Amino acid sequence: MAELEAVKGQVNLAIARLSELTGQQLLHQELQNAGTAPPRFEMPMIELFNHAEVNHPNIKKSKAQIEIQEFNLQEKKSELIPEVYFGAERQFSNFSYLNLGPETRYFVRLNSRMGTGFSTFSGISSVMSTIQSAQQVSSFNKKSITEQITQDYLTVQMMQTRVQAIQGVLVSAQDIVNSVERQFNSGRKSWLELMNAAREMAQTQAQYFDTQIAGTLSSWRLYFIVNGQVTEIQAKYFSTKNKYLQDT
Repeated sequence: MAELEAVKGQVNLAIARLSELTGQQLLHQELQNAGTAPPRFEMPMIELFNHAEVNHPNIKKSKAQIEIQEFNLQEKKSELIPEVYFGAERQFSNFSYLNLGPETRYFVRLNSRMGTGFSTFSGISSVMSTIQSAQQVSSFNKKSITEQITQDYLTVQMMQTRVQAIQGVLVSAQDIVNSVERQFNSGRKSWLELMNAAREMAQTQAQYFDTQIAGTLSSWRLYFIVNGQVTEIQAKYFSTKNKYLQDT
């Protein structure tokens, strides 16, 4: 009974997290009736990497931060270049002499924005260090995402074979339980032997469901990593007509 309540609690917690993720109020019964199959991946792994690099929010954030710092670097470097102004003026007379002829003047002005001492160079060095740090963070994010894609992709590919293998074991386990039950009813098997057969059947069923869960989690996690989000059209595409973990 305690284990059953613990499982119910896990289900409610998972639904709450999913509701927060999607921004919708989801109900257990609605999710059961939806019957949405896990997504399929009919593209090579390298294309999944390319999609993730374009769509994953962490990679987008890292690229934006690098671009911002590169603009800051350009702005800092522009402070090293003085602004040059060239002007010309022509004056007729002045306040002291009214009848003077016209006088033409040309002038060049330089305006420097460099700070005192080496402050400008220090600012450039600081921005370059920030860019290097952002690039390292971006490389780390790409590596982590690539590793997760590889792990989930291979897991999804293996799950169908494992599920089929366990289904065969389930059929055999059920046949054994039926046989032991008939022999128990005829007095040739003990109650303990019947319970042992039932326990093995239950363990095989648990292994079967654990395998299905692992495949489903890997499949949807891979989908979110590659696409970044689920749109309404994409969600409808992954309908119950899709075969579970079809080979790519």
